[in-house]
Amino acid sequence: ICATGIRVSELKYITLEVLKDGRADVNMKGKLRVIIIPQELCKMLKRYAAEQKITSGSIFVTKTGRPLDRT
Repeated sequence: ICATGIRVSELKYITLEVLKDGRADVNMKGKLRVIIIPQELCKMLKRYAAEQKITSGSIFVTKTGRPLDRT
């Protein structure tokens, strides 16, 4: 994940739907950032989502199922 350059505050934008495209378009503070997700990482994240029984939405979630954030 470090190789993508993604910021902690942007992790909530990594969803199962985004993994299909291999990229996430993140619009924060009026700027668009494109985060490329390598194919191997997509596979690993899909496997992780399946193990965690995540069927849609954010991959990185808290114990209560809410998208992960900095707080």
